[in-house]
Amino acid sequence: MTDEELLKVADLVYAKLEDKFHALDGVVGARGRRGEDGKQGERGLPGRDADRGPAGQDGYSTRIVIVYKLTEDDATPAPPTGGSWDFMTNKVTPPEGWTEAAPNHETGYLWQS
Repeated sequence: MTDEELLKVADLVYAKLEDKFHALDGVVGARGRRGEDGKQGERGLPGRDADRGPAGQDGYSTRIVIVYKLTEDDATPAPPTGGSWDFMTNKVTPPEGWTEAAPNHETGYLWQS
């Protein structure tokens, strides 16, 4: 607790006691004044920046992407190559001939990679 907080508590306690004394005998001595604050101290020396720490490790951003391809026959298509993912925008560009979402279809074969 700071000195100022202690003084506030003391003032409250004194006020309560003063009320009690008035009720008991009607006489209470005069309350003294608090002293004044002292002069502001001299300003300290300026601080300095801390030393830089060691360099951190490179971060890696990864995402598992599933792509789809619809074909008319059951011949296994070539595995997808290419495509990209921009981790800043979270935008996937699927490889050519493949889609990011499974296409609606009633016939054909849907491949997933």
